[in-house]
Amino acid sequence: MENRPEIEYPCSWTYQVVGEGEHELFAHLDVVFAGRAHEKRVTRKSSAGRYTSIEVVLVVESEAQRMEFGAAILRHTSVRVVL
Repeated sequence: MENRPEIEYPCSWTYQVVGEGEHELFAHLDVVFAGRAHEKRVTRKSSAGRYTSIEVVLVVESEAQRMEFGAAILRHTSVRVVL
């Protein structure tokens, strides 16, 4: 049996997005979250500068919406990981 945390919605949610091309990632996140209040910032860059980690914070209304956003973020070819 899986021990899943109890999450009460709506709630503030943070996505950590790792991928290539900081500008491409920011542009993609603007499309995914268009019309929704959100904050994003670079949290880390790889030593060679190839990969960028971006934190995105916004309010999600339900688990379904949270999962939809995660899937939408992953659809871009520059995105490698969403946590």
